[in-house]
Parts: sequence; C-alpha cells; structure tokens
Amino acid sequence: MQAHTLILSTLVAILVSLFLVGCEENVSPVVPTERVFTMWGFLDPTVTGQKARVFRIEPVLEPTRPEPLGATMAVTDVASGQMTVWRDSLILFPDGFYGHVYQASQEIGFDREYLVELETPEGLASSVLVRTPPETSPELSEIQNVRFNVKFRVRWNRAPQLLDLKVRYHVGFRSRGSSGAFTSGVVTLQTGAVETASDGTPVTLIEPTADLGTILQMLNLQAGRDEMTLDSITVAPFVASDEWRSPTGSFDAEVLVQPGTLSNVENGFGFFGAGFEDAFVVHLPDDAVENAGFTIR
Repeated sequence: MQAHTLILSTLVAILVSLFLVGCEENVSPVVPTERVFTMWGFLDPTVTGQKARVFRIEPVLEPTRPEPLGATMAVTDVASGQMTVWRDSLILFPDGFYGHVYQASQEIGFDREYLVELETPEGLASSVLVRTPPETSPELSEIQNVRFNVKFRVRWNRAPQLLDLKVRYHVGFRSRGSSGAFTSGVVTLQTGAVETASDGTPVTLIEPTADLGTILQMLNLQAGRDEMTLDSITVAPFVASDEWRSPTGSFDAEVLVQPGTLSNVENGFGFFGAGFEDAFVVHLPDDAVENAGFTIR
C-alpha cells in the first residue's frame, strides 16, 4: 500500500501507504457483496500526475495476479464535462506482491467537482463524487517573541481542514569559533499543532524553541559548542477536502482500512478524496531568531 499535536498516522499516511505494499499473504474468504471495486487515492490540484490504488472485490481475497485488471477508470470534470481515462499499471511491491495502480497525467482544478468512475467490461461500476479544496491564502497571524519561548501562528484562509503537518527548518551551521562559511541544511519535522480560529479557519501553531533540540540532534550538533542560524521556516500542511473526516474520530490505520469503516465509494469500498500539500515560508525577525536559541550571523 503506496500526505492537540498532529498524529503521524493521519489519513494522508494511510493513502500514501497503499502505494507502498501489496496485500495480505493469506488467501481468505470475503463477505458476499454486490459491490465491485475498492479504491484508495485522492486528486491533487498541484500536480499533473494522479494515482489511485484499485482492487477488484472477489469472493475470495487472494494475492493479485500479474495480469491487467480489465477495468476502465475515468475522471470527469463535472462542470466542463472533460473526461480523462486513466491507465492501469501493474506494480510489483517491495513485499513481492502485485497491485493495480491507475494513473494519468491530468490537470485538476481547485474548488471543482469531479466524478471518478471504475467500470468492468460487463458494465458493473463503482464511483465517487469528489470536490477539491479551494486555493488557500495563508498569512502569519501572530508571533510570540519571548526569550526561550518563541512561537508563531499561521492562518490558512479558505482551507477546509489541515492534516499531516510538516515543518521545514532552513538553517546554517558551523563549529563555534570557526571562521569558515556556514553549511546550509534543511531539517524536516512532523511537529506543530493545528487549532481552529473562532471563525472556523484552521490555524497552525509552530514552536521553534521547542524544536531546537531536535534540530541540533538531527544535524549532530551540540548546543553551546556549535553555531546554527535560522534562515527561514516552511510550514507545509496537507490541505484536505471536507470528506476527509474519520467516522471513528481518529486516524488509526488498522481501523480505517477495514472495509466500510471509512468509505465514500458508491457501489464499492475504500476512500477517494482530494487535497494537496501547501506551503508558507516564514522569516522571523532577528530578535525572535535569537530568542528562539539560534545564532545571528
């Protein structure tokens, strides 16, 4: 299977994981159903390469055979009527099993509705209607500039919701007393928290002071011995459509992948949503950088 403090096992991670492993080794029966396909994936308006993991629902669950699935997948822009047919790719996963990943080069728009359809040659079909999130307009809303307690918030205007927050610290470092140039580096952390403003807008809270020790450790640096500057901070959440709501109230991968637990597929199982990784670059003032514990060049 092949994006409060945000938990790591969000639905983004679940969907991405569906492209990285195959299926269960053991052959086992499936509860009889008239449903046709299970599909997992999402439409991303920031890229042209779209992908979806697809399974045919069979009476017996067994490893996928290395042969075409024989189904047609099409994604249609509801407003314009423009349809793109996706192609079936047979993928050999690291666990030694095969799987079907449908993919296409298709430009997806922001805040638009798409009909995703899978159909067998006999006319049996599964489908899902998806609306992509609108383009956001993030803004820095607050900086708390206190010695050894620096934090800031970013408002993600127009974002339906945020998942899977990543923060990239762009730094420079060298040994203290060295006259050489600073070495540039980027440290990516799954850190921060998502809050909700009074008007319902998602807000991310980032705490550079709290992250400083982890950054030093990841770069094998020592506080008081080495110098580390902070050039910028990129806040990168996954902006998700409203459909990405867990019916259990959590994002436990072992629970959500169970058939029917999280499903928006008509006449099928699985989940197909829409979303994208957004990014907002923050340049803190020098006094805030220093108060957070970084070096000023």
